[in-house]
Amino acid sequence: MPMRSWLLAAFGVAALAVSVPARADTIAFDYTLQSGTTVSGILDGNLQSDANTFDVSGISSFDVNGTAITDPLAVTSVQALIYGVPQNPVITVNGAYIDVFIVDNLSGNVFGMAVGDQLSGYGTYDVAAATVGWGGTGGDETFYAANWDPEVVPEPGTLPLILSVLAILGFAVSARPQAILHERLKAA
Repeated sequence: MPMRSWLLAAFGVAALAVSVPARADTIAFDYTLQSGTTVSGILDGNLQSDANTFDVSGISSFDVNGTAITDPLAVTSVQALIYGVPQNPVITVNGAYIDVFIVDNLSGNVFGMAVGDQLSGYGTYDVAAATVGWGGTGGDETFYAANWDPEVVPEPGTLPLILSVLAILGFAVSARPQAILHERLKAA
């Protein structure tokens, strides 16, 4: 295959890779409560094309000060839990909007955050809350964006695409010296 064809193929795959919207299937987070307790976990869901809004569909893990909570957990929205509004939990990576509540039905412990949603508007401030069993005060406290530390983890499906682009580019680059050598041998 001529070098120009390889470069066109590589350019096409690279353009495809750039046009694929950013997505993730998990988001790892840490939040430090005013008591100094750090809660962390991994939420399942989908990062939307704005690369900021994350629709939460479940929870994979949850830790309080590094200790894993092994009871089955449910994740819901504050809107659904408190107001009965059928709404899925949503968070933004930048922390401008968070509507998530993690519930342990066995122990009765909960952790939730309401930022920029109906609950925070009602209380006139953004809130984070955790029960005493999970290191909180048992009531609402002011949400501090500086204590919110999310990390989006790319979905596994994007890795093969990235590797394909790199492989084609690498092959195209390595094919060039062989083509030059072949032309020189032909000329000799």
